[in-house]
Amino acid sequence: MSASLPGNRTLPVSQYDLNTYWGRVKQSAEIADPSANANKSTPLATSTIVKSYFLAVSASCSVALGLNAIVPRLKRFSPSTITVLTRLIPFAAVASAGALNVFLMRGEEIKRGIEIFPVLGKEEMLQREKDGKEIESLGKSKRAATLAVGETALSRVFNATPIMVLPPLVLVQMQRTDWLRQRPRMVLPLNLGP
Repeated sequence: MSASLPGNRTLPVSQYDLNTYWGRVKQSAEIADPSANANKSTPLATSTIVKSYFLAVSASCSVALGLNAIVPRLKRFSPSTITVLTRLIPFAAVASAGALNVFLMRGEEIKRGIEIFPVLGKEEMLQREKDGKEIESLGKSKRAATLAVGETALSRVFNATPIMVLPPLVLVQMQRTDWLRQRPRMVLPLNLGP
């Protein structure tokens, strides 16, 4: 998660134009995070990383291009609702690709399980460190792995939400104001700024 804040705060902004180049850049950053932070008790093959990368990029681009084709054709919704939905397409693309990427990259953990360790108090941990004793594993758990991977996938969605949902919704509301209608030169800086 150390790269999550800068990666999820700067890269998705560039994906607003839905250019496949930025989709690949975003997924490259997403690949680095799960592979660096994955549970090391389950090894990760290079072929798995490559396969996950291409599937996540394909998913992201497919969601973005598919929704761009479908949303404008929705007849049941008002034009303002379609505008809001169109502004949220990049979020749907990034969120789906991020979650898929985590499951692909860490799928072996779910299949094989991850090492689980007893919960130790602070004093006991300090004593073990002082004595040089390692904490022994209680075994492997598939349930713990499923929970860990699921929470990580959800975190990818939640991490992208503030930058990819709030600004588009605020901008849609701002474009309806008299202030912005009186200052048409501010439309572009406001769209690029957040």
